Amino acid sequence: MLKQTALFSAIALLAACGGGSSGSDNNNSDPDNKSAAVLTFDTRYLDYAAIKIGDGEWQNVSSQIYRFTSTNPDGKMEVAVLTTCESTEDSLTSYSPKVRVLNLSHNIAINGFEECNATGTAPHIIVKSVDGGVPVYDMSITNTTDTFIDESDNDAAYLSGESVTSDLIIHGYSGGTEYIYTAQNVNLTSGQTLEVDIKTPLTDSVSLPAGVRADYRLPGSGSGIDTSAWSNNLTYKIPVTNRIAGDFYRIDKETEGIGYYQANVEDIDNITIPDFSAYAVYSDQLTINGNTLTWQIPQLADAIPEGYSDAYLITAAGTEEQYIAYTVDASLMVNNTYSLELVDFNALPDFPFTFANIPAAEFADGFDLDVSNDKAYNQRGYQSVILFSRERN
Repeated sequence: MLKQTALFSAIALLAACGGGSSGSDNNNSDPDNKSAAVLTFDTRYLDYAAIKIGDGEWQNVSSQIYRFTSTNPDGKMEVAVLTTCESTEDSLTSYSPKVRVLNLSHNIAINGFEECNATGTAPHIIVKSVDGGVPVYDMSITNTTDTFIDESDNDAAYLSGESVTSDLIIHGYSGGTEYIYTAQNVNLTSGQTLEVDIKTPLTDSVSLPAGVRADYRLPGSGSGIDTSAWSNNLTYKIPVTNRIAGDFYRIDKETEGIGYYQANVEDIDNITIPDFSAYAVYSDQLTINGNTLTWQIPQLADAIPEGYSDAYLITAAGTEEQYIAYTVDASLMVNNTYSLELVDFNALPDFPFTFANIPAAEFADGFDLDVSNDKAYNQRGYQSVILFSRERN
């Protein structure tokens, strides 16, 4: 089965801002027009979706592929995107709305099918080992947005379209040995079952610094394969003959008091982990005024290491039945402050559910800040350091 790697939840939320595993740059705009940017929002697999452009009203954009082009002369446009899913498990019906305030200064694509677990309808394939072969452990496939386990306990991957041509690397494990299978330019069609014969053993490894782990992934893939051994800080190297153009290792390091440092490297033999300890302390504040959340980070500019230009503010609250997350692109802050009015879900156009709005005071516990030097939905991945994090009770 696919390995369940427990990365920090803020990264997952950030990925969702641009689609993360769901997103990639959509180059529909004129590349020579630096002030034009396109938002592509596929809402066909969401239970409800809405969008708010600037100071405008919320619009219901459910069940469609919605596109909006910004031509703001200053290259900045605030767009709020709202998604909602309803799920029922053990007679408990729950809702998981997300509100993401984006700065549409570049192309953004959001595909919503993972959020509502639409595995039966979203484009996807099943990946199986041949009879008697090494079992599939995890995989990285180009032109996919994520991997999952389907209702029949099969390893599966979401496709970025109904039919795609992909490079792939499948990771297997059997009898204490790690194996891989690679292929290029494979035609994949939604609903297909791909059988693979995983034969190549991974034997060459390299020692990494303490606390560092690595996974290997292909560009344009929503997932990677975990190449780290279970002990001795070793990571397996992908044989040169199995490397695919544009591939990379993603390095994770948990640093005391800071969180995760992540970097992409092509050469696993020589990596450097920066010291971010100088940026671990700064003052932050989340305040409530009526129905408005206000983030204040007086030292934000000083807290971002050189070369790290993007920051996202994340806060969430709720119960088992209703849990809502708000994420804001910190480039929209003015004087290191940003205020956001909470959404009245029952006032949204054509909102299909009866939803008890979560009181503003529930959000007062704090927030997470993630700072990165690249967009989370960039197909090449991202580098980030979480400068501040707080566990929610």
